[in-house]
Amino acid sequence: MAEKEIELLENVELRIALANKNEQFEKCLNVFLCPVLLKLGSPHDNVRQKVMSICNHVSKRIKSNIDIKLPTEKLLELFTSDNSSNFVSNFSLLFLEIAFNRTT
Repeated sequence: MAEKEIELLENVELRIALANKNEQFEKCLNVFLCPVLLKLGSPHDNVRQKVMSICNHVSKRIKSNIDIKLPTEKLLELFTSDNSSNFVSNFSLLFLEIAFNRTT
């Protein structure tokens, strides 16, 4: 099971890395960021490590370009979900803070 999750995460990581324009990157974030964050609740350590690697990459890219918009509503839904683990909620909150700062 963990191998399949890693494979899916690697595919997402590649799509995010290949998004070389802001619009492409935003589209990838809109589609993939929240599902990736949900994988932080995985029981498999290597899956969580892969998610952390993706989050690190995304974080660096969004911090270096203030024009990139994040999927605020989806992140808010994820953060307020009763099914989200503390780990998922904490990372959702980190990205939410950035998203809210960019809407003003």
